Amino acid sequence: MPRITSKKKDYKLTDFRRWLIGEIKVQGYKQSEVAEWLGISQQAVSAKLKSGSFSLKELLILFEKLNTEQETIGKLLKV
Repeated sequence: MPRITSKKKDYKLTDFRRWLIGEIKVQGYKQSEVAEWLGISQQAVSAKLKSGSFSLKELLILFEKLNTEQETIGKLLKV
């Protein structure tokens, strides 16, 4: 089913969440490790992964720890 333009932000958020969860798993990290990076609980990481509500500071930490390329960051953050 084609994506509807009016829901572009929703799709971008879903794509971001899927990418982040996938990267964490592929690189062999656990939510508890991500929580340690961000200085929050594992439960808070789980909630943030479900909602996609990360602060800019948290995103920068995640991108750095996951060795994310600039091109990928640009694609993920482009609205």
